[in-house]
Amino acid sequence: MLMNKAQKAVKEHNMLSVGDKVIVALSGGADSMALLSFLREISGEYSLTIFAAHINHCLRGEESDRDEEFVRRYCKESDIPLFIHRADISSAAEETGESIEQAGRRIRYAFLSKKAEELGALVATAHTLSDSLETMLFNLTRGTALKGLCGIPPKRGNIIRPLIYCTRDEIEEYCRDRGIPYIVDSTNADTAYKRNFIRQKIVPQLLHLNPSLYNSVTRTQKILRQDEEYLNSKAQRALSRARQDEGYSLEKLISLPAAIRSRAIIMAVETHTGRQCEAVHLKAIENQLKKGRGKVSLGDNFALVTQGILTFTGPPAVTPLFAPLEIGTVDIDGKIVAKTALVSIENFKKSKKFNKKLLTISLDYDMIQGNARFTARQPGDCFRQPGRGITKSIKKLFNELKIPVHIRDSLLFLRDEAGILWIEGIGPAERCRITESTQNVLIIEIERG
Repeated sequence: MLMNKAQKAVKEHNMLSVGDKVIVALSGGADSMALLSFLREISGEYSLTIFAAHINHCLRGEESDRDEEFVRRYCKESDIPLFIHRADISSAAEETGESIEQAGRRIRYAFLSKKAEELGALVATAHTLSDSLETMLFNLTRGTALKGLCGIPPKRGNIIRPLIYCTRDEIEEYCRDRGIPYIVDSTNADTAYKRNFIRQKIVPQLLHLNPSLYNSVTRTQKILRQDEEYLNSKAQRALSRARQDEGYSLEKLISLPAAIRSRAIIMAVETHTGRQCEAVHLKAIENQLKKGRGKVSLGDNFALVTQGILTFTGPPAVTPLFAPLEIGTVDIDGKIVAKTALVSIENFKKSKKFNKKLLTISLDYDMIQGNARFTARQPGDCFRQPGRGITKSIKKLFNELKIPVHIRDSLLFLRDEAGILWIEGIGPAERCRITESTQNVLIIEIERG
């Protein structure tokens, strides 16, 4: 059943072409494990190159680490290239004012998009028909525009969802039949979460009313998506016609029908800020348009209505610290230089400088996964110090270590495909500390002009 429905989705929405590279967003749950298995089953037909990516949100303590280890072990045994990203979503949400769900989605898709761009790959997520129905109902209960009733799109840009016609029951049956292992998120059973309540309490009642509920939902969402696509195309053309100088003509925006104007404003906000336009922001901007003047805060940006034009402003761009790891001298930004050396463990132990300080500038070179680079801290960063047994957000770690606020953004981080390897002034992460099995040591010394 799953194979037929997934293949139908792939062909109906032109998700794959021969020779494609695909990164599977792999949580370790039944849905994502089934997706990985399905793509491997059809990889011969499409000559696919398959990768996996796992994002550890650091929200469930030891269980989050268990999920990461499960995925890491499975991909190693199955010879699937794996990318891992660790992010403290809770701290990231606190810093930006987003909900944990919003911050998690933003950071998750940012990581997946970055890897896809590097590899020239598609991103495959394991969203199902069950997820799409639950999303539709969730949006309906809190009030939504047409887009919120369309469910989860089968394809969006370079993101594909081959399981979008499959229910959760069909996925679990597929895993049982093929002996596919998976892990269960303990929070899935907690009906205090609204989506879990919908899944466990509401959907079964709707299925009782209509056993063909999923077929009905599929048809309805298809019709609603067609309407949404048409209205969006009209809004995009209207927004283009309203373009004026560095912004948009107030007169032309106000003259639009409400259904088109709201979509045009949302498109403008998301284009200029890179963030979703919330209902409260849309309402505030429309109020300013009617007044003919005003300013609306959009996080780090502003929507400004003045002199008949809607414009968007933001803080000045900051040039990020970035440089790929090289052995020798690495010029970070003209003012910061990293001097790196690669030595054997034997020579490392013979060093006259061998002391606690040396350990803070050294790490196990062979534990680096993929490409490594020097950067500044990033939203959602988290770090596990050697021997501490706990992962902390960078913000919390800096606070505990009393690192001055004014130097935090200038400290160097060395990170690879799996996350942070080393932090200037703090030392290596747990996974790459010097141990008895270390063979090669990377030593990093920083000089500031």
